[in-house]
Amino acid sequence: MYRIAICDDDRRFTAELHQKLDQTFSVKGANAIIENFHDTASFLKKINCHITYDLIFLDILLGKENGYHFAKYLRKNEIRSDIVFISSTEEYAVMGYDVSPLLYLVKPVNNTHLTYACDIFLKKHRPNQILLNLPSETLSLNIDELLYCEVFGHRISLHLASGVSREIRYSLNSLEKLLPGHMFIRSHQSYLVNMAHISGITRYELTLSTKETLPISQSRYMGLQNRFIRYAGAANALSLCDPAYCKKIRV
Repeated sequence: MYRIAICDDDRRFTAELHQKLDQTFSVKGANAIIENFHDTASFLKKINCHITYDLIFLDILLGKENGYHFAKYLRKNEIRSDIVFISSTEEYAVMGYDVSPLLYLVKPVNNTHLTYACDIFLKKHRPNQILLNLPSETLSLNIDELLYCEVFGHRISLHLASGVSREIRYSLNSLEKLLPGHMFIRSHQSYLVNMAHISGITRYELTLSTKETLPISQSRYMGLQNRFIRYAGAANALSLCDPAYCKKIRV
């Protein structure tokens, strides 16, 4: 569960951004609590109550206040939350670099680039490994190496990119809850697939980067296709975006 704060004095903009962030995290299968603040004083009260935020969308021009100075205060007090600056102008983009913002976004909001900001955040915070407590051992599993999971009775076969398969006694439903929801999807009652390794989808069948094919149940076909299109579109945005432009991306 991620905790996100929006600090912006424009109440209409804040409400719209809140709704879009809620939708974006939901689509990606990531749970988030989002809170709105319209000045730094109310936000600071929460922080002083030891509430920790993972991600802060911070307006640079907060009425008579300056969001950049507030960000410097947060860093001075060892608050390491990821910060996305928001402003109606690019004027302060360079000045904000010393507080290590995740991005600098210029109003008005564009869904594509807001999704891009969320993708950067999720990629940064996504665990590379999970621990499975098995009857005879604790298994450390590298998420990026996992192609798909397949059910065999009361056991699961973990198929890895290295070509190795490992059978464990575990519930697929329990494993699905441990894996990042924005990366893994059920193609069938018996298959849980890493979308990073899907190279193509046809009707009722998907192809992996290893050329292996897996079935897609009829009831899951449209949902999987739509999820994969969104996932692939976000991945392309991350790979094609110029790093010099990413720090000052217009939303």
